[in-house]
This record gives sequence, C-alpha cells and structure tokens, in this order.
Amino acid sequence: MNALIILTLLNIPKVSRKTVNYILKITNIKTLDENSIVNVFKEAKISNTRINIPSTDDIEKAKIKAEDIINECKREGVNILTALDSDFPDRLKEIQDPPVLIYYKGDKRCLIEKNR
Repeated sequence: MNALIILTLLNIPKVSRKTVNYILKITNIKTLDENSIVNVFKEAKISNTRINIPSTDDIEKAKIKAEDIINECKREGVNILTALDSDFPDRLKEIQDPPVLIYYKGDKRCLIEKNR
C-alpha cells in the first residue's frame, strides 16, 4: 500500500519528489481516497504556496499509472521500498535530498545494513 501511495503522489502532474518529501514531513497520509489526497495538498499549501492542488481526476489517473508500475515491477521481479516503510534505510532518510522510494531486486538487506 505504501508503494501505491508514493507512486500515486509522484504521478500527479506538477508533483516532484521534493513535494512528496515535503508532504510526508508535514502530514500523515495513509489513504488513496481522492478527497483525502486533495485535503493533504491543501494542508501542505498553507505552509508552502508553491504547491499545486491536484484535481480528483489527476489523482485518479495517477493512481491508475501507479498500479501499472507496481504490476510491471511484480512481473519483472522488482521490489519497491518507500520512505513510508519502517525498513527504509536510515542513511537515506538523513541525506539532504532523500529519495521517496527505491526499486530493487534480490535481498534488501544490503540496502538496510548499517556497516556497508
């Protein structure tokens, strides 16, 4: 579900990774309900006027594209780890401009081990 949330946000027009990171810092997004997502963007726009509020149609299209990406990843054996996941690498959370998701194949332990 976390991958679907992050990928949906990233596929909304005029929404960048930086915008998604900002939204994750100031809100607690847990649902893909179009109206809830619009409300999250409205909340974020209060403190950052550069954020655009998407239409429910844009969100619905983004959700469909996100589902397609997830399905393609499954077919190709690619896993997705997101900033919302508890095992997302701490090292990446601490960098100045962190990713919001990582695509990987194989064992994710190499991503989360601290001694590497």
